[in-house]
Amino acid sequence: MMINQLLILSAVYLALLIIIVPILRRRSSLLISRRVVIPAVILTVFLAGLYFLSIPSGSEILLNPPSADSDITQIIFWMTIIILFVMSLNQLVISILSELLIKPGILKIPRFVLNLLGGLVLALVILFVLSFVFDQNLSGILLTSTVASAIIGFSIQDTLSNLFAGIALQIESPFAIDDWVEIGGHEGQVLSQNWRTLMLLTRENHRVSLTNQFVASDKIINYSRPSKRQIQVIYIGLHYKHPPNLVKQIMIDFLNSVEECEYDPHKPPYVESFEEYSIKYALRFWIKDYDDMIRINDMVHTRLWYIFKREGITIPYPIAYEIQAELPPHIVEEENKPEFDVPKLLRTFDLLKELDETQLDQLSNSAQMQYYAKGERLVKEGNGGDSMYLITKGTAEVTVKGNQNQDIHVQHKLAGDFFGEMSLLTGEPRSATIMAVTDVYAVVLEKDAFTSVLMEDPSILTMLLDGIEAQKENIKSSRSAQTKQSTAQSKSARDLLLGRVRDYLGIK
Repeated sequence: MMINQLLILSAVYLALLIIIVPILRRRSSLLISRRVVIPAVILTVFLAGLYFLSIPSGSEILLNPPSADSDITQIIFWMTIIILFVMSLNQLVISILSELLIKPGILKIPRFVLNLLGGLVLALVILFVLSFVFDQNLSGILLTSTVASAIIGFSIQDTLSNLFAGIALQIESPFAIDDWVEIGGHEGQVLSQNWRTLMLLTRENHRVSLTNQFVASDKIINYSRPSKRQIQVIYIGLHYKHPPNLVKQIMIDFLNSVEECEYDPHKPPYVESFEEYSIKYALRFWIKDYDDMIRINDMVHTRLWYIFKREGITIPYPIAYEIQAELPPHIVEEENKPEFDVPKLLRTFDLLKELDETQLDQLSNSAQMQYYAKGERLVKEGNGGDSMYLITKGTAEVTVKGNQNQDIHVQHKLAGDFFGEMSLLTGEPRSATIMAVTDVYAVVLEKDAFTSVLMEDPSILTMLLDGIEAQKENIKSSRSAQTKQSTAQSKSARDLLLGRVRDYLGIK
C-alpha cells in the first residue's frame, strides 16, 4: 500500500467529519468538536509529512500490511495510525449518541461515562492489535499492569469514589444543568458536572466546586423541581395594637394587587408567634421562578412598608425608656411636629388657589399624606373611588386600556399635578390606571371633606371644572388616537356636569 493512498483515505475521512459534526450539533456554523476532528487532523498531517518527505528521493514509500513479521518501525507506524483513527471514531460515536439519544432524554448515560467507555475500547483495540496482528507477547505487560493497577487504585481511591458517585448522581439525576440547588450550605445554579466535581454558580457570581462524593452523601435541595414555581415565606413583626385579622386582610389585598406574586387562598398569612416587641406574621405567596427570588422579596418588603405607612400599621422596634420629670419644650415640640405641613402643600396646587386659609385648613384636617413605592399601582381603571390625589413628590404614569386590552400611555403626572377629581366629584369609576414611576408622595382628599367645603361656598365648584374637563378630554383623545376611534364627539356641557356634581354631592 502506498503512502499517498493512506493520505487520500485520511483526507476523505477528515472532510466527512467536517460535514457530519456540525449537522449532529444542529449548528449552522463550522464549529466542530475538537475531540473528534483533532485526531483526524493529526493523522492527515502525519501522512502528508511522510508523503512530502518521500518526494525528494523520487520514490514513494511502500508500506507492508501489518503482520507478525513487521519490524518495530512498522509496528509504531501502524499503531500510530490505528490509535489516531480509533480516538477520532470513538468521539464521533459518543457525539452521535449524545446528540441523538442523551440530550433528548431517550438514553440516560452520563457523558463522562461514555468517555470512559471510549478509553476502554481504545485500550482493548491496542491490546488486540498488538497480540493478534503483530503477535506480541503481552503476558509480562499484563502482569505488570495488574500490580501497577492495584497500587494506583489504592492511591487514588478518593478519585474513584468521586467517579462512581458521579455516575450514581447522573443515573439518579436529582438535578440538571441550570437548576437552582442547595448542597452543603451552598446555594447556586448548576453549571456543570464531570467525573470528579459539580460546579455551582452562586448569586454573588462565585463558582463553588463540590466533589461528587460530597454531593452524593449530603442533602440536596432542588428549587427548580418539580417546577420553577416556588412558595416564598417572609416574616414581618408588627405592633400589638393592630388587630391580627385586619393585618392579614391588608396582606391578602396586597398580594392580590401585584402580578409578580400569586396568592393561594389555601395558604393565607398567619400569626407565627408573639415576640417581645411585636406580633410575628408569616406571609406566603407563589413566585414563578426561584432565580427571581431576591428581586421579588425586595419588592414585597418595600411595598409592604409603603402600605403599612398608608394604613397606619406600625413596625415596632426595641424602645429604651428613660424616667424624666419633664421633657424640654423643644423636644416635645419636635416630637409632636407633623412629618409634612399639609396646608402648606395644598397651597402649592393651582387647582386650590381660590380657597382661603380657613377652607384649606378644613381640607387639610381630613387629608392624608400617602406613600407609594416605585412600580406600585395607585388606582386602577374601572375601579370605584371617591377621592382625589395631589402629587407632592415623584412621577406617575397614566395609562388606559385599548380595544385589544393593551396598555396605552397617556401622560406622566409630576409634582403639582392631580388626578381622581372626577371620581371625587361625580362618583364615576376611575377612568385610567395610575402607576408610580418613582416613589410617589400624594395628598389624598376624600369626598366628605371636599363636600363640607363646597357646601359652605358652592361657587368654588365652577373653578374646578376647567381642570376636570381638560384632563378627561386628554384621556379620551389619547385613547381614540391609539385605537383609531373617532374623535368627533361632542363635549359635555358645563351645566350638565355641574348638575351631576351637585346631585352626587348633595349641593343645592
